[in-house]
Amino acid sequence: MNDGDGTVGSTPFMTENSSPSTESYIDNLEQFESIDHFIRTTLKQANLGTETDRAVAHFLDAREFEMAFEGLFIDLFKSKRPPIALNLNECEAMARLLKLDENPTFDGDFWAKFETYIHAQRE
Repeated sequence: MNDGDGTVGSTPFMTENSSPSTESYIDNLEQFESIDHFIRTTLKQANLGTETDRAVAHFLDAREFEMAFEGLFIDLFKSKRPPIALNLNECEAMARLLKLDENPTFDGDFWAKFETYIHAQRE
C-alpha cells in the first residue's frame, strides 16, 4: 500500500519501488523490532486493561506500529494509574521516528498531549 508520499503503509522507511541495501533493511528491521518490543513491554507494565491490550496487540500484529504506539499512549494519558517507569528520551525518539509529531492517526492533538505527558513524567 502506498500512501501517496512515497511510503508504504505509514512507515517512512521503504517505498514500493525502492531496493534498499541489506544494511539499511536490517537497520530498519531492528528499529521496528525494538519498537515492537518497547510497545509490548510498556503495554504489559501499564496494565491498562483487556480492551487496550487487544487493540494495541492487533495493531502490532498488523505491523501498524504508529497506531499501536499512539493508542497505547492515548490510554496512558487517560489512565488514573501511577506513572510507569519509561525511558522518556527513547519514547520521544520512537514517536518522532513513527512520525507521530507530524501525522497522528487517532488524535490530531496527540503530539501536544504526548509532550505534556512526557514533560510531567520528567518532573
